[in-house]
Amino acid sequence: MTELIGIFVTAWAVALSYGLQGQFDANALLLFLSTLAYYAMDHSLDALRFRAASLSYYLKICIMLCCLSVLAFGGVLFYFGFMESLLSFMLRFWPTLVTAVLYVLLRSTTAKGFLILKSLLIVLGVGFAISFPCMQLKTLIAPLLCWVNVLVFACMERNKDAELSNANLFDVGFTKKRLMLVLVIVFAAGMIMQWIFFVKGGLGLSVYTFLSIIILMNESKFRENTYRWWLDALLPVAFLPLG
Repeated sequence: MTELIGIFVTAWAVALSYGLQGQFDANALLLFLSTLAYYAMDHSLDALRFRAASLSYYLKICIMLCCLSVLAFGGVLFYFGFMESLLSFMLRFWPTLVTAVLYVLLRSTTAKGFLILKSLLIVLGVGFAISFPCMQLKTLIAPLLCWVNVLVFACMERNKDAELSNANLFDVGFTKKRLMLVLVIVFAAGMIMQWIFFVKGGLGLSVYTFLSIIILMNESKFRENTYRWWLDALLPVAFLPLG
């Protein structure tokens, strides 16, 4: 069930990052529901692929979540005016929707050359959802946060993916040492944004990156999916200064 925690926390972080500032935002709710539907569908496809009896209960939950979120998405559209709400949602999130479609098309591709592209699509999709159409220095913070999250998860799950014959970023020559170097650079970038350019969110980026470094340095202590709780649970906290 820890994977389901990531579904809710990720969707909540994306929605919280730009909306819900003391007032209801229909687009934030639609984004939450669409993200929830995608993750539930993604996990359902994985469960079907492995066809393990132990995953049957998990599969039913994911399918139920996917159906409920799709129905709720349609209900929200009708409640607030179907065409008006849909047009507003599409105008706000068309870059995210485009990258999401590209990611789904590449999802089943296991060729190693597509792994980096797929990870970048995840980062850009969430980054666009949070920052578009704002084009300022703080626009970089959301994609960098997501990039750190994707890379650290790939590193922590590299052995598990190898056992399950899943493609992983660390199959294409990326190493833990290189990841640590990237995290140090991102940590420094966050501090520079916060203290030199006075960009809100820079400190959150640095704190989250520092946490990721600690987890990687103590990898053996964060097994059994405990790293999921830390990396996902603190992601919304890092997003908070973006408002």
